[in-house]
Amino acid sequence: MIVQPHRSTGHSVAAILGLLILSMSLRPAIVSIGPVLLQIQQQFRLSYAQAALLTSIPDLCMAVFALIAPKMARRLGVDQTVIAALLLLAVAIVLRALSQSSLSLLFSTLLVGVGIAVGGALIGGWIKTHFADRAPFYMGIYAAGLSVGATVAAISTESISLHSGTWRVGAGAWSILCVGAVISWWLLARSFAKQAPALTHPRPVGLPWLDLQAWLVALYFGGSQFIVYALFAWLAPAAADWDTGSLTPGALLGVFTLVFALS
Repeated sequence: MIVQPHRSTGHSVAAILGLLILSMSLRPAIVSIGPVLLQIQQQFRLSYAQAALLTSIPDLCMAVFALIAPKMARRLGVDQTVIAALLLLAVAIVLRALSQSSLSLLFSTLLVGVGIAVGGALIGGWIKTHFADRAPFYMGIYAAGLSVGATVAAISTESISLHSGTWRVGAGAWSILCVGAVISWWLLARSFAKQAPALTHPRPVGLPWLDLQAWLVALYFGGSQFIVYALFAWLAPAAADWDTGSLTPGALLGVFTLVFALS
């Protein structure tokens, strides 16, 4: 049971800003790969299947590491685990941008996926702990931040790469958002620690392996994620191959992420 404390307007504003900054940092590491995927593929001589791992590995990590994130949070604390995940994500983005081999490229992509999976998996629980009475509103803020981060990364990565002369800067620049999210969440955690809700020890609940409805929900979201991440990876390269002309590949990907967010 959670005893919901009174939350001041200041706490509500801090939570909105903290959730926005954090969520905006969780998707650029994936989306920014699409606009520069052809350059990466050519430099490392990757097959199409190998290149696809740059977006599929993080997606798989979200499935696997989301299951163990609660155990990590019980051991380290939710806020500490989120901060550690964001730090890992920031370092992994830089390591990927500096990769000199396909092996280091894929390994750093794995670390990117772990950081995103662990950090993102704990936010719903954090919201229900601190704002149980307004959880849908704050989850909407979090979802909006994910969409904004994805759209900005899709539109900007290509321009950053062109102006810097290398895909590495375009793909690595997004670590700055993660550093900002670490600072933001650390300040938010300090603020909320003074008004932590009183918790009892609920009966442990296992994963719903035998629940048909849970499997149907998983299949539904799995199917939608398959489509979305396939387009994150290949829409921009396909547009470059087709020479669509009216929009740059990055801008086309940005339009897709924006329409996806609005829908």
